[in-house]
Amino acid sequence: MKSVARRFGSTVAVAAGLAAVTLALALCGAPAPLVAAAAVVALVAVMVQSGRRPRPVLASIGVVVAIAVVVELVDLAQAGIGAVLAGVLVAVAGLLDPMLGERIRPRVRARNLPGVSDTPVQGSPYIRPLAVAGLALVVGLLVVWVARLLTSDAVRVIGEVVGVAVLLVTVGLLVRATLGLRAAVRDRRHGTVDDAVVAALDDHRPEFAIYHSGSGAGAYQVRMWVEPLLATGKSFVVVVRDEQLLDLLGDIGVPVLATPELAGLERVLVRSIRAVFYVNTDPGCVDGVRHLDRTHVHLNHGDSDKPASYHPMIAMFDQVFVAGQAAIDRFADHGVQIPAEKFVIVGRPQIADLADHNTTPVPGHPTVLYAPTWRGGVKEMAFSSLPAGEALVQGLLDRGARVIFRPHPLSHRDAASVAAVARIDARLRAAPGKAGHLTSDQVMDADVFGLFDLSDILLTDVSSLATDYLATGKPLGVVDVGGAGELPVQRAAVRVLAADPAEGIERLLTGDDLATVRRELRTHYLGSVPPGRRDTRFVDAALRAIDS
Repeated sequence: MKSVARRFGSTVAVAAGLAAVTLALALCGAPAPLVAAAAVVALVAVMVQSGRRPRPVLASIGVVVAIAVVVELVDLAQAGIGAVLAGVLVAVAGLLDPMLGERIRPRVRARNLPGVSDTPVQGSPYIRPLAVAGLALVVGLLVVWVARLLTSDAVRVIGEVVGVAVLLVTVGLLVRATLGLRAAVRDRRHGTVDDAVVAALDDHRPEFAIYHSGSGAGAYQVRMWVEPLLATGKSFVVVVRDEQLLDLLGDIGVPVLATPELAGLERVLVRSIRAVFYVNTDPGCVDGVRHLDRTHVHLNHGDSDKPASYHPMIAMFDQVFVAGQAAIDRFADHGVQIPAEKFVIVGRPQIADLADHNTTPVPGHPTVLYAPTWRGGVKEMAFSSLPAGEALVQGLLDRGARVIFRPHPLSHRDAASVAAVARIDARLRAAPGKAGHLTSDQVMDADVFGLFDLSDILLTDVSSLATDYLATGKPLGVVDVGGAGELPVQRAAVRVLAADPAEGIERLLTGDDLATVRRELRTHYLGSVPPGRRDTRFVDAALRAIDS
């Protein structure tokens, strides 16, 4: 269906084609079940192809009504009138669809912005397409069947009764849709969208923005940078391209603006915003970087030896903030040419205050934070040990360790990872003894850097957590899932084989012969701050970018 839509250019083309087929069947006197099935297929196809958005759903209801009119006027003497009327209805629906959508759909929505009321995404007054779609299917099917019944003298009485019922349901649907439209228009007038948001932004005068492109699952990428950027003392906003993040970031105390469309982004990057900070390398970052009159700074959401940390796309930013020299060398080592003047070493402000010991030790049970990374979006970044997590956790339990299990936030996105997490959690709950293991559901909302302070050892994969944990000076283990090759951070970590973890776990828990290497790599990865000096590198660099 999507290929058909691309060929003809729009959802309207798909609706028109399917409606024409259904109308032809009706005019030719096809059996009622066949006409009903064709009408339902047309309606479902339009909704699926359009992503079940409100505008196409409303238009598809008009198509079903038009088909019902033709079927009801199937009598040859009135067939011509029915066809004309159906055509008019389809044309009107097609014309009203973009006009109504343009009027009621906001290009910008805001949260925590002074002068603009908040509207939760899940409680939006806009018409809920799923509810409309379900009711429209029932109405479409019944209307076609009843229209056929009404043309038969033998069942006219039954047809009239059912027809009245269908009429009431249809009127109820239309009333509901009308109220939804009215609420949407009222909401717009009350200043929650577009012009009102831009006016409130002008009054708020943010000096920079954090930019996030990608799904709501990436909320953690924004959160980790809010506090460090608050330390600049400058006013700022968070600009996101997915409306889900309005609710997911509603508690950060900073204005959050959702702009799914490019037209909305153009409006929210008001004149007072002089710098934009990017927390990932999603392709949508290009939409922000195209504004050449701002300073664009790449922060990323972690520093690791993964390919994402030396992605060629990073070269498009004006400045690239990195934790230490290791990040700069990583680009060069992989042939990614970025001018040296773009790099700014700022350390990792999130880990500046990490403890070098377990702040809540459990006597007799070394606490191991097991934090596997995400499975990765491409084969080159498939470093996750989560599929082998049960064996790894059981190996830790067998040696008397207390386990804190914290999977990557994106692990809930695929069924296999969700199942693996559930199995590991079940194993920890069933573990004997009183070590006080913590499952994923107990710590998933906790700050991962805070969990560093609750651990004696970290067991993770090739990820930014391995790099960040170097700041604590505590022992570190990295799971080798095969195919990664020899990566720099592994020099400072005990290698634990995913296929046969026993030997690596034994070494991780019974000795520490890599302390010197960890100290050396800590400076290489995270930079160095002279003793007794407060680490102001990040704030100083951010202020220079904003003021430039």
